[in-house]
Amino acid sequence: MNKRVLIYGEINEERMRQDEKWGGQNHDDQHHCEEWAELIREYAELAYNEEYFRKRMVQVAALAFAAIESYDRKK
Repeated sequence: MNKRVLIYGEINEERMRQDEKWGGQNHDDQHHCEEWAELIREYAELAYNEEYFRKRMVQVAALAFAAIESYDRKK
């Protein structure tokens, strides 16, 4: 299987975990663009440690996906 497909799958799993934890679009749609950017920045900053880099990058990608979904719903 293509490595990219596997990574997309991991991002989707993380996205589903975030939805379950935080309540999905009802929670997400309360955030504004600036808040999304700040959340993504905070998670990206935690990736400085090689031990956690990959995990944090998957979380960052899932957060970015959530931000795009929320943005699109609001438009």
